[in-house]
Amino acid sequence: MPAAAGEVAGAVAAALTELGAGPADTASAVVAAASAELGLPGALADRLPELRLHVVGDVVAAWASVARAGPAVGAVAGTGSNVFGVGPAGAAWRAGGWGHLLSDEGSAWWLAVRGVAAALAERDGTGPATALGAAVRRHFGVARVEDVQDAVYAQPFAKDAVAAFAREVAAVARDGDEVALGLLRRAGADLGGLIGAVVARTGLDREADVRVGTVGGAWQSGPALVDACAAVVARAAPGARLVAPELEPWGGALVLAGRAAGVEPDAVAAGVLRARA
Repeated sequence: MPAAAGEVAGAVAAALTELGAGPADTASAVVAAASAELGLPGALADRLPELRLHVVGDVVAAWASVARAGPAVGAVAGTGSNVFGVGPAGAAWRAGGWGHLLSDEGSAWWLAVRGVAAALAERDGTGPATALGAAVRRHFGVARVEDVQDAVYAQPFAKDAVAAFAREVAAVARDGDEVALGLLRRAGADLGGLIGAVVARTGLDREADVRVGTVGGAWQSGPALVDACAAVVARAAPGARLVAPELEPWGGALVLAGRAAGVEPDAVAAGVLRARA
């Protein structure tokens, strides 16, 4: 965490320098980060004591990127997964986001680990035939599927390197492999379950139009995942629809910072869109 806080503080300081400003000139700042609750606020406050700083989870910025801080849902499915939403009466709820050892269902990590497991099950004779074995050998650079054990365990653990195999699972699914397609459908259904829990807890399930912003690379895995998710979400909230957020997550963080400074979210979002254009 000290290293992470140092990187974030350095980025903030560089941005302020580029603007010719200092922490005391800043009305509000938002840092949106994974595992934000694990000591990051205190570590950043020590490094940037003059900054009016708010630290939130990355999924909150994802929500703001689609909602402009209004009723909607942000659904992150990248290396990990996390869903957050706010209802029409202001009720907020988060589902998922418990990390790769405990959940992260529907994420790239989830897809990758289960893709490797499916390849090993074919090798063991306990699972159906699948092209995932060849994908494992190619991605991890091993001669035999069983050698993936050494490739994963016999070096410093790199979560991102394992999660990157999700792209291979998606590619195998696009070629029609039923095992890979099944994994994508299950991932989508699990994400749909998280979204359904959030819309129910926030009262969004009773709304006629609910935007669910999809953020993260796992959403690009293919229609099998997206369609399975949409089907589960439709049962939970007929008015819900999956959409690409208008802003990137950093734009959502700026919307939150503007809101904390008393600036209308629509005005901040419009400024972000103009700057990006």
